[in-house]
Amino acid sequence: MALHAAGIAAVVAGAIQQAPTVLDSAWKWGVQCLVPVAGGTLIAVWSFVQNRKSEHEQWERNQKAEHEHWVRDQSKAEWKALLQSIADIEHKIPVISTGFPDHKDLEPTVMAILPLLRGTLYIYPALESGGFISRWQAFLHYTSGKFSTVTATSKAVQTGTLGDPVTLQDKALWRDIGSKEEARIRAEFHSLLSELRALAHQSLNAKQTTQSS
Repeated sequence: MALHAAGIAAVVAGAIQQAPTVLDSAWKWGVQCLVPVAGGTLIAVWSFVQNRKSEHEQWERNQKAEHEHWVRDQSKAEWKALLQSIADIEHKIPVISTGFPDHKDLEPTVMAILPLLRGTLYIYPALESGGFISRWQAFLHYTSGKFSTVTATSKAVQTGTLGDPVTLQDKALWRDIGSKEEARIRAEFHSLLSELRALAHQSLNAKQTTQSS
């Protein structure tokens, strides 16, 4: 019985001595097993995040491209409508006049274009930044100001409604002044419209080049 107890004690003592070694081996084994698993998980998570980021960036690029394409379509439609309206108005003031419209008709004709310009949305920045809006406003101011005064005076001289005696020389002088002002208005009017068409073509070609690239 005493020998049996001593044997048990020896086994327990041996187990206690071997315990640190067993625990150390188990820890190493656990680390060796877990590290590849954890590393693989981290790589998978990182790949997932990168893929989602790439997909989102591609989505943003697609949205931007679609928006730019839509804006180009809207700009093209505005240019088309504006140029068509200009063409409808332009025939009222021919380059070479065989009967220039009375100044009372001319002023509304010129003024009718300004609301068309201001009514644009997508092409207005190009009209304004290029200075076309300012030049057209200056032309309108001249038409409704000096030109209107000159043509009214010329007409009054020709019809003798000024109230003062008018000589043939006066009539000839004012007829010449009126003709020069009318020629100036015709030339500036069509010059501005030509500039507008050139601006439209430049804008549309630039957008076409951007779309192609």
